[in-house]
Amino acid sequence: MVDLKGNTTARPVIQGSAEFSDCGFYRHRLDRWWGEAPRALVIGANPSRAGADDNDPTICRLIALLSWRTDIGGFTMMNADDFIATDPADHVRWRDGLDITALKFVRGQNLQRIRDVSTTAAVRIVAFGNLLTPGLHRDRVLAALSLDGRHPLFAFGLTDSGAPKHPLARGHHRIPNDAPLIEWRPALRSAA
Repeated sequence: MVDLKGNTTARPVIQGSAEFSDCGFYRHRLDRWWGEAPRALVIGANPSRAGADDNDPTICRLIALLSWRTDIGGFTMMNADDFIATDPADHVRWRDGLDITALKFVRGQNLQRIRDVSTTAAVRIVAFGNLLTPGLHRDRVLAALSLDGRHPLFAFGLTDSGAPKHPLARGHHRIPNDAPLIEWRPALRSAA
């Protein structure tokens, strides 16, 4: 393998793990690591069925975007909602099908898991594209991720609307493998 400076290096051995709910409908976290350096915490909108030993296109892309960095030894992938839905429409149907008490309970547990992992993250990366719209839930996810604003949030790049790019952004929005992380601050919502 050739690194970004043109040096020949050994391809890192990538290890993985994943944590699913007992019912199999929720993926709480997915980990990939290749070194001893601390791990990044990456937040998407909703998870796929990728597991300990199998990657989906998003996880493959995250490996390409992060494995060259010497300050990051891996990443933990978590999501704003941990219900498995590879199609965003399935995620909306799930959310709309829960009563408010059940939704608050499920989201509350997920937010606590995000907060717990964030305490040891080397860097906190938002990568949900335009799938997580501004609102109370996004605000709570960002508060859990940043530990109530004590840590900065980073992105691989920004969409035209200022949202953090999803790793699978295409066309002229595609993220180069060597893209530096940029600090990301959500646009303030109007009080109106």
